[in-house]
Amino acid sequence: MNIRFLNLMIMLLVLSSCSTLSKNMTKEGTFSINGGRALDQRWDDSLIFRRISWYVELNIVFDLMMGKVSKKSKFYNWFSGLDKQRIKDCSELYMLITYSSDSADSTSRSELLHQLENNHIKLIRLRSFTDNFHMHPSARINFLDKYSVDGICLNKGQNSNLKSSKISFPGFNQVSLLN
Repeated sequence: MNIRFLNLMIMLLVLSSCSTLSKNMTKEGTFSINGGRALDQRWDDSLIFRRISWYVELNIVFDLMMGKVSKKSKFYNWFSGLDKQRIKDCSELYMLITYSSDSADSTSRSELLHQLENNHIKLIRLRSFTDNFHMHPSARINFLDKYSVDGICLNKGQNSNLKSSKISFPGFNQVSLLN
């Protein structure tokens, strides 16, 4: 009788542990880049990003980092003259850094872009910031070379669109883009 009970307990333990492997989860936190340089300038300031990561089991399927870059920030030096022309009329500028493990998946970058577009938020490519970001030691140490980097330029009155934006992927909890 004890062996039968022990076998039943082992079987229940194995079955319950397998059921936890199919869970989707979302983790929120921050990521920061400390210090930087552009041409002959160096600084010790930090650029802080809000980070949201979507996992299936223990595998990351989508990762999003978003941080505000003000004109007073030393990281503004990462923009070239051409990029600064493109963003000069932005009342607020955010950098959106994303990774998707599978572009055909429902948690893909294209799904995120579709949701942002529905909230009247458009992304802009800012090549010099992207290059500087990917060359930064923090990006290299954290293997962020496969991440896409875009800007979100908000004009006056548009920041409420971003603040009210929620991202939802099938099978995951809905999350706010900004805190």
